[in-house]
Amino acid sequence: IMITLKSHQQAVIDWVDPKFQHLDPERFGLFFAPRVGKTYTILELFKKYHVTGLIVVPKKTKEAWQRDIDHFGIPHTLMTKEEFKKHHKTLPKFDAVAIDESHHFSNVKSQLTKSMLWYLKEHDVRYRWLATGTPYRSQAMNIYALYLLLGRDIKYWSFFKEFYDRIPMGGRMIPLQKTGPHIEQKLEDYIKRVGMTLALKDVIDIPDSVNHYEEFDLTLEQDKAIEDLDTQILAVS
Repeated sequence: IMITLKSHQQAVIDWVDPKFQHLDPERFGLFFAPRVGKTYTILELFKKYHVTGLIVVPKKTKEAWQRDIDHFGIPHTLMTKEEFKKHHKTLPKFDAVAIDESHHFSNVKSQLTKSMLWYLKEHDVRYRWLATGTPYRSQAMNIYALYLLLGRDIKYWSFFKEFYDRIPMGGRMIPLQKTGPHIEQKLEDYIKRVGMTLALKDVIDIPDSVNHYEEFDLTLEQDKAIEDLDTQILAVS
């Protein structure tokens, strides 16, 4: 089946957009919003570099991924993140690994993330592509984990000091993430250094949201329920 990419997808494959030139084309993040089309983009990347590889996806999207892989006609090993965690030490070496919804791998303390980091290092995987619409969830360490997955050189303590303070609590020193617009800008800069961001509104025309307000009369049952509630409130006040 002939697959026709959208212009923004083709721009990734052709690698001609000046916004991408600072990225490593063999290892980067596709930080696309939902419905922007990361699946076909990833499959075209495999095709471009003439590699078959491992694709790790959430369980709920595995069936859809398999259909798209079949459309492309190129065999890839497709696993859920749970299957990968269970079997990562017995898997063969793949030249390329793509992770869909890679934010699930952004907790450096989780066994899921540790298993992926082990596999990537053990087999020195050359091509690594991370796809997620939420590279930053709630902690700066989410971004640190993505850097590790992409094999980027990043120093733990310098990153920690940049985004965290240590405060005394209960006889211990607890890390507390720094806040403020300047911190948000730094986090955004870190994300853009390793991946391309794309929102749905950037690729299609979406009308501005409009709020509609309606007024309606209450039914007799609703009026009575409110009266009963008022009576109960007066009784306890």
